[in-house]
Amino acid sequence: QLALVASFTGLFGGGVAGVEYLPELHCLASDAGRRAPEVVAQLPAIAGKSLPSASFTFGDIYSDADAAIAGADVVFCYATCLEVDEAGTLAKLTAALARSARPDCCVISVNRPLSAGMGFRQVGALRGPNPENADGMLSTAYISTFEGRAGVAGSGAGDDAGGGAS
Repeated sequence: QLALVASFTGLFGGGVAGVEYLPELHCLASDAGRRAPEVVAQLPAIAGKSLPSASFTFGDIYSDADAAIAGADVVFCYATCLEVDEAGTLAKLTAALARSARPDCCVISVNRPLSAGMGFRQVGALRGPNPENADGMLSTAYISTFEGRAGVAGSGAGDDAGGGAS
């Protein structure tokens, strides 16, 4: 829903797409996308403007991310429950995103950073309260940029190792 609202600003180009593994969260996202036009019509600053497209895929982020993120300006990952490696980073997600992210794409991952390398560079981190945490804990948003596929496994740059996602 955050990505959907961010797309309304017009700062991020052509729309929003999401991949959700949990059926109930996929339903929430799809419903928000359907209701968005009627809600936005009531906002004077946006009323009458055409809305960006919104699509939400029910699937696995590791294998279904390609179509959803191709061409995206911003990718938002609420990564609390995603698989991490021994360093506590999102190696499997990083590899999946590197397959399809466009150069200069911004990736924001909450509570877990992307892995170093694979074409991504962390440019910042913001820490603040998260009302979704029942215990009142803080969350960190890790902000990374994709600098390209040179040397990325599975990028077609002469490496047969695959993207690491299965």
